[in-house]
Amino acid sequence: MVVTGVGLILAALGIALLARVATGVRRRRNEPSTGAHGTGMALGGGLIFWGALLVVIDMWNS
Repeated sequence: MVVTGVGLILAALGIALLARVATGVRRRRNEPSTGAHGTGMALGGGLIFWGALLVVIDMWNS
């Protein structure tokens, strides 16, 4: 049950990070890119993936 909570928190953080990065990209169109937005999107997607995987595995084993 604790693993499910951790997975949900990871997924929520990933969603928040993706939303922040996506809105920041729109605001800074005229500035040169540092590549940080791509890194933020990858990190957010990874957090969502691993969080969802933890939830699925915990539900599968209970």
